[in-house]
Amino acid sequence: MAAYSLHGLLQRVPLAALPDHGDERQWLVDRVLPVIRPAGFSSAPQPAGGERFPLVILDPIENLGSRRELAALYSERFPQGRLLLGPEATVAAFRRALPTASWLHAATHGSYDPAFPEHSSLELADGAITLRELAGLPLSLSFANLSGCRTGTWPATADSGRYGLGGLLARRGAGWVIASRADLLNRLALAFNPAFYQALTTGASIPEAYDRALATVRQQQPAVAW
Repeated sequence: MAAYSLHGLLQRVPLAALPDHGDERQWLVDRVLPVIRPAGFSSAPQPAGGERFPLVILDPIENLGSRRELAALYSERFPQGRLLLGPEATVAAFRRALPTASWLHAATHGSYDPAFPEHSSLELADGAITLRELAGLPLSLSFANLSGCRTGTWPATADSGRYGLGGLLARRGAGWVIASRADLLNRLALAFNPAFYQALTTGASIPEAYDRALATVRQQQPAVAW
């Protein structure tokens, strides 16, 4: 694993898909696991008392064809977790569940507003949670997987970037955050997420599980395609 802090226009560089020197058929992600460190990153989650639960938000607007299979997968992998499925994933339910969540998986549409990036949002069953609203909610996450389009998109800045919704969670203490800097194809999410959580439940660390899941994705398409 290699951590990068990207400044200015370098923030637009897709690290995973950089050509490997001397071999146009290989990409950086084939040699090393690149991780972006956003500005203001905090390595330790905020302290919180009480019992904590994994929180899974799955298909709030009911347009994922694999919703039933994924619901069964997450229920089996994390029986102690809280699953907000389809119309159950309302704004109010999300706000109630987030403060007691140990980690968050959000399989929903993400929206990025280039004119007003603080209005970038996650779509829920009855509305949206904007980046500005999320910044004001109590949370103590050790990990977050924002499995939606452009959940890691943010304008280039002079420092090492903010990186949208994902960057916000990193700055608020989540030790690891997975987010997309581009549109997230459904078939790639369906390849990545089951492999990622399978690895986690067999004892892999988050970076190890991420690496194994990316290997599964690369069996379908090279990094340059996604």
